[in-house]
Amino acid sequence: MSHRTCVRIRTLIPSRSSHGYGISRPTAYKWIKRYDEVRPEGLLDLTRTPHSSPYATSAEIENEILALRKRFPSWGARKLKARLERMNPTLSWPAASTVGQILNRAGLTNPKRKKRRATPSSQPFSMVTAPNQLWCMDFKGYFLTGDGYRCDPFTITDAHSRFLIRCQAVARMDLTQVSAVCDAAIREYVVHCRARTGCLGSGNRFRRGGLNSRSLQNQKR
Repeated sequence: MSHRTCVRIRTLIPSRSSHGYGISRPTAYKWIKRYDEVRPEGLLDLTRTPHSSPYATSAEIENEILALRKRFPSWGARKLKARLERMNPTLSWPAASTVGQILNRAGLTNPKRKKRRATPSSQPFSMVTAPNQLWCMDFKGYFLTGDGYRCDPFTITDAHSRFLIRCQAVARMDLTQVSAVCDAAIREYVVHCRARTGCLGSGNRFRRGGLNSRSLQNQKR
């Protein structure tokens, strides 16, 4: 509200002038009171931040959290909270999320880097009009077996029919392992086709190791 507007409302009847400016009567009296107290500075918008918060974490609790974090720099919020509760169970410790905010304000956290995501491609890499013209090879991501061993399934699919030619676990993601699986598939189906490596990073491994469409055709010959 401007200085001129407040002076005009003050000279008029607040109930009438407030309706003309689109405000209620209590609001008009509030602005007049603030103007009388501090003059034009009272017409500025005040912050709505509360002066105090009854649920704010005390400085003593924050100091305990920060001191324990300095002793164990690699510990996270949940581990710090669990240790503090065991050390002093009589105190009411804040939630793990609040502990994380305290560490963040103190500059004791490392923000996670955003993972780079590959741009999805809606166009086919090449035209495929019949089965066995193009085979697609890829590692679909590893998982742990029931006994704790890592399993890397290597797949071969036909680009036209989407037929799953191979889905086989390999000991290592290298040229030797992949070539053995490809050679067995070629011997079984006795076809002459091109090969396209996968999009989950395995293509670079194949190219570094020398596995591409030309080498696959040479193996089939």
